[in-house]
Amino acid sequence: MALISSFLFGSGHIYLGVRQIRVSAIGGAAAAIIVLAARSLLPVIILHAALDFHSFDLGYRALRNVPAQRSDSETPT
Repeated sequence: MALISSFLFGSGHIYLGVRQIRVSAIGGAAAAIIVLAARSLLPVIILHAALDFHSFDLGYRALRNVPAQRSDSETPT
């Protein structure tokens, strides 16, 4: 069952390109392991949401050319 769900998860990401199917299927297998170990889907849902949020933030910055916030230790040159 984990193999089937990993394949389906990977196939669901075909819109990102053919290479991403394999990468997503591997991520789906890792998610299946987490679900089996935790006996809950909740940790994987949280992880997926965090990864999506990170990707959306990076995409927004790349498209809008918004610089990342500098920490106080960084000084402008």
